Amino acid sequence: MPWQEICFFSTYRGPFNLFDLTPNRHSRYYELASPYRIIRWRHRLRINSQMPTRPELDQQAYDRWHQQLLGYIRGRTGLPLVGLDRVPVPTGKR
Repeated sequence: MPWQEICFFSTYRGPFNLFDLTPNRHSRYYELASPYRIIRWRHRLRINSQMPTRPELDQQAYDRWHQQLLGYIRGRTGLPLVGLDRVPVPTGKR
């Protein structure tokens, strides 16, 4: 997806996952969206041997790399990272 097409950068907590190894069990997802595509990824709160990284990173290095990635995306797109968890959900009938 070309940088100039990206029009939205967001994050949100995903659904409860019974099989997640983290105590929270709600994964944090990130999305880049254009009018035509969405790129979505999940931040791993705990690196395990089942899904190794290349190059190998410990959790602290992986978290630091991920924060740098988010900053790089903000710099390239000029868009803020919008936290969708804070968006109020309408209640009641319309």
